[in-house]
Amino acid sequence: VALLVTRRPERCYKFIAQTLARAAHEHASETETLLADAAAGRLHPRDLKARIARELAARYHGAAEARAAEERFNLIFRQRETPEEIASVELPGDPAGVPVTRILASRGVDMAKSNAEAKRLIQQGGVSVNGEKIETIDARLPPGEYLFKVGKRTFKRIKLT
Repeated sequence: VALLVTRRPERCYKFIAQTLARAAHEHASETETLLADAAAGRLHPRDLKARIARELAARYHGAAEARAAEERFNLIFRQRETPEEIASVELPGDPAGVPVTRILASRGVDMAKSNAEAKRLIQQGGVSVNGEKIETIDARLPPGEYLFKVGKRTFKRIKLT
């Protein structure tokens, strides 16, 4: 990848195009079989995408890393579990509580671009704290530690001091 970055755009494009063409030719029968199986319903499209992702990751990072990445992906996106590694942010707290909208839009948290976006996310039901959906845009949190989730896959640990 570093080699591609240091090349001129034309050489980078040519290299990628030639590499993909060579790979397509070398694996044409296997690719055709996989696509035919997916079209006939013998192979679920999700499984086809997973196989392609696993093979590409293995090519650049090794088989063990590819398997580990697939397992992490499955935990978060298929089984909807909380990932083990989550970024943590510490913010000043307030005994009266800090508005959830302000926390979401805070620098370092960056789960919303603005307070207005944070309000929309809450109104659409896309924000939960410690597993409980935030129902009102006026919600406030006292000092403590919280696990924020926005949407299906964005997590942050927030400590209000």
